[in-house]
Amino acid sequence: MTEMPDCIGPYRIVSKVGEGGMGVVYKAEDSRLGRVVALKIIRECDADFSRRRRFWQEARAAAQVSHPNACRIYDVAEEQDRLVLVMEFIEGESLARRVERGALPAREAATIVLAILSALEAFHKIGIVHRDLKPHCQALGGPGLRGRNSADAFRRNHAGNLSGNAKVRLSGTISRASD
Repeated sequence: MTEMPDCIGPYRIVSKVGEGGMGVVYKAEDSRLGRVVALKIIRECDADFSRRRRFWQEARAAAQVSHPNACRIYDVAEEQDRLVLVMEFIEGESLARRVERGALPAREAATIVLAILSALEAFHKIGIVHRDLKPHCQALGGPGLRGRNSADAFRRNHAGNLSGNAKVRLSGTISRASD
């Protein structure tokens, strides 16, 4: 995909967020529900049955996960032979960017790791293996992220006396454990 589209269905493209092996991710506005979303447009898979099948498997699997530290799937769209995964848009710095600024204090690193592990546990409980756990796919949000205080809830429920304000959301490539 070389040129940024203006719209895909009811989603008005705002900006390009990133690009990876499977496709391009855009920040967009959902005109129907009045919310900001992320659109993952899958690269050239109209003629590639295996890539198309992999996309649908990932979308179905990811849509089953409900966890405060996992990116939510809202919709799947097909337009002009493009497959589009519509996801929660997560404001915040990636873990990769955070690490570029310098070493994480032990307490912050522990909070982030525990939040990631908690989300992975939710995936594993329903037979999903996350195959793309990279620092640039982990979003660290500030207070009030989506109105959900996910890391604070995680700390209360799982982390004992750890403190800090890291909020982590997983996104990336996933598959069923049987794949």
